[in-house]
Amino acid sequence: MNVFSKFIYIALLCFTLLNYQSRSTKLDNEVVDSDFILYSSLIQKGESALLNNKIDSSKVYYGRAIDLIDSPLAKDCFTGMQISASVNDMEGFKRFMDKGFMNGLTPELILNDSLLNKYIAYNRLSKKLIKQFKRKNIVYLNSINTFLKDTIYKISAYDNRWKIYYMDSLSAVDKINSEKYSSKYDSIVTELVEKKLIPLVVKYGFPGERLIGIEKSGNPSDPYNYNIGNNHALFILLHYYSFDRDCKFNTILHDQLLLGNMTPQQYASVMDFQAKYTIGDNCSEGYFNQWWSSDNSEDFESINIRRKNIGLCPFEEETKKLNRGRNICYQYDDGIYEHIKLFYWCG
Repeated sequence: MNVFSKFIYIALLCFTLLNYQSRSTKLDNEVVDSDFILYSSLIQKGESALLNNKIDSSKVYYGRAIDLIDSPLAKDCFTGMQISASVNDMEGFKRFMDKGFMNGLTPELILNDSLLNKYIAYNRLSKKLIKQFKRKNIVYLNSINTFLKDTIYKISAYDNRWKIYYMDSLSAVDKINSEKYSSKYDSIVTELVEKKLIPLVVKYGFPGERLIGIEKSGNPSDPYNYNIGNNHALFILLHYYSFDRDCKFNTILHDQLLLGNMTPQQYASVMDFQAKYTIGDNCSEGYFNQWWSSDNSEDFESINIRRKNIGLCPFEEETKKLNRGRNICYQYDDGIYEHIKLFYWCG
């Protein structure tokens, strides 16, 4: 890229950032017009139905959700398959399976689940599973921005290296100089986000699973407690917002939420970090009680309004998901493995 081209690119980037930042980011009492927010709301209602043992209602919500958008999240397709298997709905099972293969699910992920494996074996669906994967997985592979994926993984690795070095290691053993180490890492993550990540988001979109694909994450020693998604870019942002910041990128992130590149859970987590670590009134969003929480009961109504506006359930249901997951962890210890996953701890 020559000097003139670089100048044009920087000018366009600055203009875009200024345009983003000039728009309102208020969410309170706002009805958001976004298919992905509606999708997320339907999934949350499906999860709520499962928490209340209303599996037929849950199946309806999940079915409406995956029909609403072209690229539903892989974990939701997985849960939809489990729900369909639980009620012996073969048509629904195949529909969720096809959607899942087009959005990153693999036969290995599916067959490693006890509930799905049993259903597939009983109905002799193994050959159908492999055949559909070969056909539908092409859609998924063609949807991935390999440049963006490779770039984000490199940025993430660099970020993790220096966070471990300065924050998790040196600061832990040398308390006297902890502020110096914190300042050093602050400068590193600031440059990564403001000079690298945000320009990529502006140009390509937020690099979540719908742009760079999914991965299974979890502790290998705890094989049942895992998640499916992609949080590399999210954790870079969380590290960035662990320091006192302004909110100059909030509208960029909010737009990515509406487009479906950033999940409501990811967006809410970033806002919680801002609410916890920002000093003064530089940020106006407030808590979403997704990662960090406000225990001020006077804030609970406004928190749930914020959550509803981005497609999340009331925060009290997060506690129900946590307790359900903990109970399922204990059941795994007793050899009981067939559970519908909400990808919340073991459950």
